[in-house]
Amino acid sequence: MGNNSRYKKVIVQDNAYMKDILFDVNGELFSYRVGGALIKDNQILLAEHNGEYALIGGHVQMGETSIETIIREFKEETGLDVEIINAISTYENFWKFDGKNCHQLCIYYRLKLNNDSLQIIPNPDNGNTKFVWVNLSDLTKITLYPLGVAEQIINNTIDCTHFIKKQS
Repeated sequence: MGNNSRYKKVIVQDNAYMKDILFDVNGELFSYRVGGALIKDNQILLAEHNGEYALIGGHVQMGETSIETIIREFKEETGLDVEIINAISTYENFWKFDGKNCHQLCIYYRLKLNNDSLQIIPNPDNGNTKFVWVNLSDLTKITLYPLGVAEQIINNTIDCTHFIKKQS
């Protein structure tokens, strides 16, 4: 990697323990995120903002596994306790944000509830984001980000192997 001074943290959180893997690399952005597909009774729970939909998730923090992240993010954003069924896909996304090139690596998981509680307790920090249940049959009729993930969720035909090794 050479000169580490060229890597700058883009977002500085108020709390010292928050270390999102989100960097500015010479004016280009890199982020590492996870997202989850929580499905119950042929419906999926999605985040909706201004008519666009996304899988619920967030940035992985330094020292945290992607599985720990998706469980934490669901609890923080919705109040729901979830567990992993399996990895759906690993996704690399390239786009522009505020004129900057962005490269995002994201792992998506199929999830289930840890209990029968469907009471969503949204985090007030989520602003105008709403959490809505959408019929799986309607997934291809809405704009769901990232583009292409709806088909993977509906078809459930993609095998995804994911290894985690945390060295101490």
